Amino acid sequence: MYNCVKSSLPPATSFFAKKRAFDLEKLNPISFRRYTLLRRMSWVFLSIITLGIVNLLGYWFPTIRFIISGKRCTESTEFNPSHVKYRDEQGEIVVEQLFYNIEDQNFFLNHRFRKYFYNSETNEFLLEVYDYFTSDTPTSLDEGLSPSLRKMHALYFGTNSFHLQPPGFLRMLITEILTPFYVFQILACVLWAVDEYLFYACCILLLALFSVGTAMYSEFSLHKKLKDLISPCPDVEILSKKQWAQVAADEIVAGDVVRLSKGTVPADIIIMRGSLVVNEAVLTGEGFPIRKVYKKDNPTRIFAGTDILTLSDDFLGIVERTGFRTMKGRMLLTLRFQSITNKRFFNESLKFFIGLGLIAIAGAVVAYSLLDGLSPVVLFIRCADLFTIVMPPSLPSVLTVGTSIAISRLKKKGVLVLRPSKLNETGFVSSIFFDKTGTLTEDELKFSGWSVGGISSADFSNIPHNMRVISGLCHSLYSLDGTLGGDFIDIKMFEKSGFRLLGSEGSQELYDTVKKEKFITLRNFDFTSENARHLGVFYNVTKRMVVIVLKGAPERLAEVICERSIPVSFEEYLTTHSFHSRVLGAATASFHVENIDDAWEYVDIPREELEAKCHFAGFMLFANALKPSSMNTVIQLKRHGFVPSMITGDAAATAVTTAVSLGMIERGKLFCSRLEPDNKVLFYNMKAPSEVIEWGDVIDAGHNCVITGNCVDFANESIMRYSRVFARCSPEQKQAIVMRHRECCFVGDGANDCLALNAASIGISVSQVDSSAAATFTTTGSDPQSVLTILREGQCSLVTSIAAFKFLILYSLFQFMTVCFSYYRNELCTNFMFLFVDLGLAIPISLISNYTHPSDHLSDDRPPSSLLSKSIFLSLFGHALIAVGSMTFAYFSVSKEVALTTAFYHCCFMCWALALALNHSQSFRKPFYTNDSLVFLMIIELVMICLLVFNVFTDANILFKLSILDMSEKLLLCVTAFVASVLMIVFERVVVQKVHKNSL
Repeated sequence: MYNCVKSSLPPATSFFAKKRAFDLEKLNPISFRRYTLLRRMSWVFLSIITLGIVNLLGYWFPTIRFIISGKRCTESTEFNPSHVKYRDEQGEIVVEQLFYNIEDQNFFLNHRFRKYFYNSETNEFLLEVYDYFTSDTPTSLDEGLSPSLRKMHALYFGTNSFHLQPPGFLRMLITEILTPFYVFQILACVLWAVDEYLFYACCILLLALFSVGTAMYSEFSLHKKLKDLISPCPDVEILSKKQWAQVAADEIVAGDVVRLSKGTVPADIIIMRGSLVVNEAVLTGEGFPIRKVYKKDNPTRIFAGTDILTLSDDFLGIVERTGFRTMKGRMLLTLRFQSITNKRFFNESLKFFIGLGLIAIAGAVVAYSLLDGLSPVVLFIRCADLFTIVMPPSLPSVLTVGTSIAISRLKKKGVLVLRPSKLNETGFVSSIFFDKTGTLTEDELKFSGWSVGGISSADFSNIPHNMRVISGLCHSLYSLDGTLGGDFIDIKMFEKSGFRLLGSEGSQELYDTVKKEKFITLRNFDFTSENARHLGVFYNVTKRMVVIVLKGAPERLAEVICERSIPVSFEEYLTTHSFHSRVLGAATASFHVENIDDAWEYVDIPREELEAKCHFAGFMLFANALKPSSMNTVIQLKRHGFVPSMITGDAAATAVTTAVSLGMIERGKLFCSRLEPDNKVLFYNMKAPSEVIEWGDVIDAGHNCVITGNCVDFANESIMRYSRVFARCSPEQKQAIVMRHRECCFVGDGANDCLALNAASIGISVSQVDSSAAATFTTTGSDPQSVLTILREGQCSLVTSIAAFKFLILYSLFQFMTVCFSYYRNELCTNFMFLFVDLGLAIPISLISNYTHPSDHLSDDRPPSSLLSKSIFLSLFGHALIAVGSMTFAYFSVSKEVALTTAFYHCCFMCWALALALNHSQSFRKPFYTNDSLVFLMIIELVMICLLVFNVFTDANILFKLSILDMSEKLLLCVTAFVASVLMIVFERVVVQKVHKNSL
């Protein structure tokens, strides 16, 4: 009963499951366990005695709770699991409760609003999909589904609900707070409050609240956008037991026979009778409505979320997919469960924190042995302090502030950031893929001429009669309220042809005003990206003839039409015209019949036979102008080491012409891919097709090459990365190309680019259609030059985040060394010392540094691709070594009475020098002196440090409990700090930068 046309998976073992197969969407279980009462009680007991620590660990690492609370279930034992562990689409470990369906005798789980049923044969959880055409008991169009079947279909194929309930405020707050970094911040603040370091604790809490608030605001904004994408649907009429009943749109199920009205389509529906006009811009971004009709041998579908503009009275459809199984539902789930956190940056930061934690443990052991005469509680606080000192709790908040500032800058430049967590990832990008039409070129194509038998002309009035007839008949145009609707090219060609539509229900009848002839539509095969051609069959009432017209990609036409009609110079003409224009091929055939009844017999002829009867008529030529800024965008990207490439649905020659015009590829030999019968990919010379070579020869000789969509799945990885032009690509093939390139960016206009925009590391949509919600960035204009702005801002944000990361870790290490020196002589740093360094120096610098703007031009360099890169490790180790060495020298070069004061002053100088070193002028950001606030702050901080050193404010010295240094000690301190500062600046600007460039 429940079959899926695509599945080749073996069925499940239960009786009911044998009647159905599964969609390719699946979840792979890792292990099964059954939660028992005794094990649950053990978990509760452990949580109580550890004051909730075990419960928190179970929240972070679900496997811990899964193992402790459950008993392992295997096929060899009694298989009655209550929970399952698996990896989700993002590779995260998930533990989910299992449910058992008695009727089916099978387990299922709820994952992201959809049910997945267990297949014991393949050990997979698979998503049920209803398929009318392969079902054992297809829905009767005369009776519909019975109530019992409707209930069963709702269970297995899901309801038609698109309801995405946002988590409550309290739940969202707890979810954000219970991340490792924020838990550490809370514990640190509690410790500081106990240690009477309340003011700084409050400041860190405020920063944390800002960071949490920003994350929650992004989450609420996402839910608001998702809500805006869900349009209310009108009620639907369903057929059940031969009776029509009106129900709410969310009550329909897969398999229902339905009648619709104007408005939003409630589900993915197969047209079984009649026709309609729909606007699919919400999914594809196409700027014009599409007319869809019932086709017996080629099912036509309409999709949830699209708008019905008009439909015939006899329309009838069968619901195929509902709710989150529809195309619209999948898009919503993709947006809803996008990664909130930059996992790469987060995981690498966590590794650093673990390393710092080990340093803190070693420091705590040393402190325990050095500190004498303290009570156990005070001793514990002093040792625990070392963890909060060496592991900067302010890091997550500072990084969040930096991202927010960068987002606000982009917003002022007309760029909306839909996925803030991916902003820093823009700095990793090296390959940029562009869609062609609507992105690099203007949306509208203009008729530039025709070519028949080697004769070409730009004047449509001189076009041969059969080409004019093809222009008037071969299209999917319709008349809606007296306005012509459909593809822009078809409309322009139709208006030139002298034909007009009769009636308002679509192109059922047409009239040739030039020859005074009437045509009746017998059959239409609309253009699809898979077929790349349009076929129409018409009856000429005036001449009593059947006319077959065919229009589409020339190379596809050559494969199906009468071979004898193809001129010898076909390839030569096609190549020549393609280098200047977008080319469509045209073919036609006509047959005399006695009457219209004889004409209707052609309706039953298979499409392949109809196409084989057609004779080649000629080429139609169209021009597609480049956008004014496209060339400069590509030139700038190439100049600065990026790899711009193009993915388009156009012919290879057309794509190459655009690529050469933009400078993506150089002029020279051009080779295009060709798929052999054995799925081997070869390359032929586009100007001398007899010259055929393999992919290795293309790379070795440095030739330009084009890979066509049908070769994408079979092309070698090396040639895929070598090629700069991909032609004749469907939306799915665009997605496949992007997924085969790591750390790449895809730029599209939203039309048919939704899959690629979502699959790329960074997606940039230069349009405002709903499908652009899958992108990382959306621009308010259609100018491709916004890519340069986004890349500059992304690189600036990344290096600023890395600089803040290094600064906060190093300043924490400087403080840690100061405290260790104080413990060495059984002394303690005062809270005002910490407060001055934390709130007077470090936090203000790390926040104000974010206001340094990105460079005006892209850089030839690249930021570090990882926090674990050599240059970052070298920078941290080198600065720490310089600071510790100079601090040790200064500490032991003065008297014991002023040693701690000297270490404190030196720590202040090192923090200031470190800020100067890490904010030096570099290619990704403007010079630090362009940040007026930062310059002013640095001057103020240096003055404050000098005033403290030279005892200008005696009250401050008393408050800080600082000793007074004599002049020789002051000079020693200043000289040591100056030398260390110079070393740090030179080390960062020369040594670290050189190591980084060598590692690129």
